[in-house]
Amino acid sequence: EEWQRIDEFERRIGEDLNRGIPPKADAQHPYASKRNYFEWWYFDADLEDGHHLLLELQVPNLLRPWKKQCCVLFHINTPDGEKLLNFVPFPRSEFRASNETCDVAIAHNTIKGEYPEYRVKFTHQDHACDLTFRNLCPGWGRGSGEICFGDPSRPHIFGWVVPQPRAEVSGTLTVNGVTHEARGKGYHDHNWANCAMPSVLSHWHWGRLVMGEITMIFADVVARAGYGHRHIPIFFIARGDRILFESGKGAFQVSDYVMDDQGVQVYPRKLSCQFGEGDISGWMEFEVREVVEVTDGLAQMGFPSPLVSLIGKTLARPAYYRFFSDFKGELDLAGEKVSLDE
Repeated sequence: EEWQRIDEFERRIGEDLNRGIPPKADAQHPYASKRNYFEWWYFDADLEDGHHLLLELQVPNLLRPWKKQCCVLFHINTPDGEKLLNFVPFPRSEFRASNETCDVAIAHNTIKGEYPEYRVKFTHQDHACDLTFRNLCPGWGRGSGEICFGDPSRPHIFGWVVPQPRAEVSGTLTVNGVTHEARGKGYHDHNWANCAMPSVLSHWHWGRLVMGEITMIFADVVARAGYGHRHIPIFFIARGDRILFESGKGAFQVSDYVMDDQGVQVYPRKLSCQFGEGDISGWMEFEVREVVEVTDGLAQMGFPSPLVSLIGKTLARPAYYRFFSDFKGELDLAGEKVSLDE
């Protein structure tokens, strides 16, 4: 099989690391017939005029997986601080996707492309975007892109690839009926699985840093107790149009937990990590500057507010957070020191 066990990860260097990923890695995966299958295609963009976007097509609707639905996420943060979080469900019949390349649609919302260019066209009420994401470095995946949890004869598969670790964004964005020229930097990744996410994963921290020519992606994915609470650290570094480093060796620490303003859950305001393998190493520290999004899983699932409050008093409520953070750190790139101080 092409997938890897949790503890398997053989890093690549040089040209092997810069070969990119095949178009099929960003297509629909062959688990669509599985009961707990899910898949999503994710893009985000930081525009020069101060708009921040999150764009996603997902199947099924992960906030209400028992329904025969798919879902469009079209989140917009405006320069003046307005947060437009749009979770838009559609009948499952409105979803289509190619098994050969990235050609995905939910009704009139479409994502289409492969290296080096993708086109994303979404509309919802008086918001719309027509954006081109063009690669600034090759696509990347952790090994095969797929991780196996449990019995190899009946594997639970979780997959993740990053077709666009860093991209140039251009096109148009319409917000509240007003159309803007859009230019900036972006990112695209893609997740899928043949199992329910809570059955294998406890939680994760994921982030991205873009500073000058340096692009970094990092994550600490933590398995459930049944898999020993195993940590799956992930580190990626590119410089300009070349990928320099991938590694599954490193350590994360989180601290300074606080309750969010909505009273949903606690989150860590500080995260630090250190990593190193071969002739590249580094460390980073992050401190949350702004909470961009809080998604209350129970509330989004449609549970009545009194029930949500009752469950929240006795159990940890599932929640998703998106942050902007201040940061500092340092990289050692084969003897060259690169400061990451903001």
